Amino acid sequence: MQRDFVALQWVTGEIEQTSRQLGAELLGFADNLSEPTRLRHALTLAHQIRATLRMLDIPSAEQLARESELTVQAMLHGQIPATEDTLQILLAAGMQLPAYLRRVAQEQRELPADVLEATNALRAARGEPALPPPEAVLPGEFPELAAESGDTAAAAQGLRVPEGVPRHLLR
Repeated sequence: MQRDFVALQWVTGEIEQTSRQLGAELLGFADNLSEPTRLRHALTLAHQIRATLRMLDIPSAEQLARESELTVQAMLHGQIPATEDTLQILLAAGMQLPAYLRRVAQEQRELPADVLEATNALRAARGEPALPPPEAVLPGEFPELAAESGDTAAAAQGLRVPEGVPRHLLR
């Protein structure tokens, strides 16, 4: 699947509006923790955001949305307590996502490290291990590095050659 940055620009406003609705539902739930209806609606909104991002093939944003959805779901099913800290983490992630998407659409590239802290905060709220930082250089991001190393076939395809791969196979 290829990223469609034009479509991303088009739906970012919708995702921002849905994120605001998600935040309102979480705040409403915080006012009355014994009433799960608002949390159920928040889960539906979180799923809608995630599904949209999956179709657009923006993995870093989808991962943040997925972790938000899983955290809301865990609270709804009583797997984790609905604490003030957890709700604040969810609200912060919901506010960060639209800003991140605007930046991705503008720069036409993902910056996974920008959402890693929020993603890992959501995982920590559920007792899940943190995700490792993304590689400093992604394959294809700097094809000139492969060209400088003499790996012309890899450079032509914009690939980095892993250590241990015989260079003669690349020519």
